[in-house]
Formats: sequence, structure tokens, C-alpha cells
Amino acid sequence: MENIFRQAKRVDLFHYMDSIGITPVRKNSRKAYYLSPKRGEGTPSFELDLAKNTWTDRGEVGAFGDATDFVSWLNDCTVKEAAYILIGKEEVPIYHKPPMEAIEERLIDVVDEKDEITEPYLVDYLELQRKIPVEVANKYMKEVLFQFSTTKAVKHFGIGMKNDVGGWSIRNHWFKGSTKPAGMATVHFVNSTEMYLFEGWTDWLSYVILNGEPNHTSIILNSLIFIPMLMDLLQGSDAVHSYLDADASADRMIEEMLDNEVNVIDHRDEFAPFKDMNEFLVATTDV
Repeated sequence: MENIFRQAKRVDLFHYMDSIGITPVRKNSRKAYYLSPKRGEGTPSFELDLAKNTWTDRGEVGAFGDATDFVSWLNDCTVKEAAYILIGKEEVPIYHKPPMEAIEERLIDVVDEKDEITEPYLVDYLELQRKIPVEVANKYMKEVLFQFSTTKAVKHFGIGMKNDVGGWSIRNHWFKGSTKPAGMATVHFVNSTEMYLFEGWTDWLSYVILNGEPNHTSIILNSLIFIPMLMDLLQGSDAVHSYLDADASADRMIEEMLDNEVNVIDHRDEFAPFKDMNEFLVATTDV
């Protein structure tokens, strides 16, 4: 059996910090920056290297290290106690997978697609990690084979949803990204003067599982940056049902819609206290 200390050092710090409510002020493909979790400050001094899975608090001498060092520093406990905190959580730890380079900056191409998701590890990702039955996903998603521009000899399987301008939003158990051109995905069921907004397709599928298909147009944004581009359409809707994430970025977008006289209805209380619809589904549903 692998030594618990080696296991603990491999726990993905970004995901662990997010799980205990520590979220970055800003983030790029290589690093995430935080307000120090141990000091009150207005400028972020805590830096997480996403590739190396290491951290540094530049406001405190000697505050740096790996996952066990972080938990030991944060909780004022021994490294041994920190290892058991990291490994002893109820859910299975998510281990760090260091990227060969900044994945988000590599161009992605879809080289093949299938109407049904059959690759076993994709089915496991959907049903075990996301609690989304594959037969539900198959109604809306594709199994795609994709490659990065820097490693074209290597192909990867993913679950993809095509957006309105021909690009793909792709996920699997280790990757989340999109091809160019980036855009929203619109799902039309009937002509309606009401709209439903979701940040990503896992939240959209979670809503469908929990509530059935809404009798209105649904938009999977894929990025909040598209909301200002939608403003004229949103202003012309009788109601905009928002299922955006429970975080500060979505707070700002909802406030912007309200400032622009959009009749937005915030439905985040339906999945509270969780961050999004899929987290709620995972926590409350057995598949």
C-alpha cells in the first residue's frame, strides 16, 4: 500500500483549497493567486503553482511547500496530522496531474466524434464522478477524439458539446477546455419569451435529470464573458431563469443583468449550499 505521506503530497492543492472555501482572486493557465488564508490583506500574496502543485505565501518567511506543508501551515498541526487530514476526507481525494505544459494555452482540435459515449472511463466519469447517467448524456453530448496542437501524435477521448459557432466544450476526468471558436450552446425546445441560463453542460444535464427539460430556450454559456453580448436578448425576455454558480463572478453578472433591467430570477437557492447544480446532484442523488 502506498505510504500515506506520498499519497497526501499528490493531492491536488487547487481542488483541495476550493473544497474548503479558499478561492483565487485571479488565475491563469500556470498559477492561481489568493489573499492569504492566514492574514487579512487586500492584495494577494499567496501563489499556487498549478503545474508543480506547490504554494508560496510571500507575506511570511518560510511559508511554502507541497500539499502536506500547506495543511500543516494552515491548521498549525504536524505534517503527519496534515497527511491524515488530506487523505481522511470522506470523498476520494483528487490527485494532481502535472500538465506537460499550460493546457489552456494549447490549441485543441476535434479529429473524430461519435453519437454515443461508450469509452469506459468516460462513462465512469459521467456516472461515478458527475452522477449523470450516460443515456441522458447521449441525448445531448458526443464522444469526441481530440488532440493538442503540440502533441498531435497523442489522441484523447472526451465528452463534447458543440456550441452555436462550431466549437466544442470538452471534458473528461482530467481535462476541461474548449476548441476555437469559443461560444455559447443554445438548446431550443419551443419558441418562448423566457430563457434559462447555465454556466456549463454538467449543470445543464443536472437540471434535466432533476427537473426534466424546461419548456423554454436554454443557453449553456460556457463562459460568463458572453452575458454582456446577450444583453439585448435578455432584456427582451419576459423572464430569465439563472442557474449560474454560487460565486462572486456570477454575483456580478446577475447584478449587471439587474442593472440593465433584465427580469432575472436567481434560482441558486435550489441547489444551496452547493456551488452549482452538479455539486448538488452529486451530493443528493445515487445513480
